[in-house]
Amino acid sequence: MQISSQNSASAYAHSVWEELYQIGGGTGTGQFTGSIHLDGTLSPLGSTGSAGLNWSLTSFSGETVAAIYAHYDAATNAWEKNVFSAGEWSSTSGTGLLALNDDVVSVYSFAYGAALYLKSDLYTWVDGNGSADFSNTVQFTGMRLPQGAAVYVVSGAEASDYGISFAGDGSGTICDTLSCALAPVPEPSHYALLLAGLGLIGWATRRR
Repeated sequence: MQISSQNSASAYAHSVWEELYQIGGGTGTGQFTGSIHLDGTLSPLGSTGSAGLNWSLTSFSGETVAAIYAHYDAATNAWEKNVFSAGEWSSTSGTGLLALNDDVVSVYSFAYGAALYLKSDLYTWVDGNGSADFSNTVQFTGMRLPQGAAVYVVSGAEASDYGISFAGDGSGTICDTLSCALAPVPEPSHYALLLAGLGLIGWATRRR
């Protein structure tokens, strides 16, 4: 998206995408790690005015998973940028045109068997003599799930669109159907109880 205004005019642009990932192949909770690339510019068109950007990646509960907030003020020719990446906030500031070229890391704990919902919300604005150019930005460049996980992209998008991969030895399943990602894998202790139960049944059968 690209917007600009001059004199006392103002303008804004808003872009949203949402996705659901059904994740199975385990029990309890696991950790999702994603990488998102965002690039664009906030720049002046005169000696007064401002331009800004608010971008966030949030969960269904509204928890912020990753974010970038940036603002440029033409009157002072200064900018400030705040980034939430890998669970921590960082701030930078400077003067002149602000060119963003950021790779943000999102970390989120999910529950196996439940759908993981993510929402990307990009809002840019200009007031007076300013320009905000963020065309073809906010791109998922990687999404890592635990080893052995099974994932189904509910929208039907290709797994390659999100760069889905698996931790550890890299084993995991990218599912073509929802049912593939619904059944959890029993924990080792459950396997032990199951085998012990089968052993008792076998012993009782032999006794008969």
